[in-house]
Amino acid sequence: MVLKSSSAQTVIDNLSLEGEVVRQDNDALAALATARWQNDYFYLMGIWRHYDLAYTNPYSRGFTEQLRFDDTIFEKPYYLNDPLASQVTDWPTPKPEEGLYLETRFQLSRQVTITKAYVDLWRTLAWGFDNYRFQGEVEYRPDFPVRFRFKLKYQDKTKMQDVVPTTSRTTEYTLRTFFLPSGGDFFDVSLRLGMVDLTPNPLYSDDRLMTGGFVSARWEHNFSENLSVLGGTTLWTTDGMSQWEFEDTGIDFLDGDGTKFYITIKNNLSDNLQLRLRVLRKDTFYPRTGLYRPDPEDEFHYQGDPDSQVGDFEDRVTEYGIRCQLDFRW
Repeated sequence: MVLKSSSAQTVIDNLSLEGEVVRQDNDALAALATARWQNDYFYLMGIWRHYDLAYTNPYSRGFTEQLRFDDTIFEKPYYLNDPLASQVTDWPTPKPEEGLYLETRFQLSRQVTITKAYVDLWRTLAWGFDNYRFQGEVEYRPDFPVRFRFKLKYQDKTKMQDVVPTTSRTTEYTLRTFFLPSGGDFFDVSLRLGMVDLTPNPLYSDDRLMTGGFVSARWEHNFSENLSVLGGTTLWTTDGMSQWEFEDTGIDFLDGDGTKFYITIKNNLSDNLQLRLRVLRKDTFYPRTGLYRPDPEDEFHYQGDPDSQVGDFEDRVTEYGIRCQLDFRW
């Protein structure tokens, strides 16, 4: 692969400008332009990008809404003759798209801050679909140790299927409050509600709305500079829309209905070494509904028992976990 590129950047007072254009030996073009203006209380950043359909530079690190193989067959290893081919989804090459991304942060007063808000408008060049996403979060801090944050996310996205394209419209609300009482404690409560409006499908009774949400609480107490204990619990329910939750050591994906409880002990053994010990119990309930069929020619029966018709039931999975993590920093 032969690449020809040119780039430039400059700073004018509070404004920074940067741009880059790349052309491959197959005449595929990619371009990226960024501008950012900032002062003590406010910044505004804009990014425009364009990636041709044939642009496949594996060294690209440009801004993109999605990687090239997201939402493709390569995300499903069980569909592939060689499951290792699914690793191509980690290829950093962006999808062929053109779009404008705007982001800002604005401190309105000492108590009210728009912590982050952005809108992304982009077109998929392969199919000509227009998409957009908005996400904004505002924080209210009535007193220094107490904060309330409300976040709204909305996305309208279309992707091509085998026969016709489908559109999904996602709306998500998150309310979070956290505060730092005296004694080195940290307390956090979150409430989330999400909804996805899908293209109706006759195969699933034209059910087009999926929902999901959870409420969680975390409390951490610092016994000293080197030792603390974190306890958390989450209660969730979903109707087709799974949820994800940030934890102290990663992200947990929540499906069905359920509850979980965990305790994490953090111990700084030295300036460079930290030990984390985590104990978890997670109960998940999966409702199995819609199995009853009134038509005798279309009934489900248990194997070997033609007189016993399958009805609605619920699967229950209980998980126990112990995780020990040792972090070395230098």
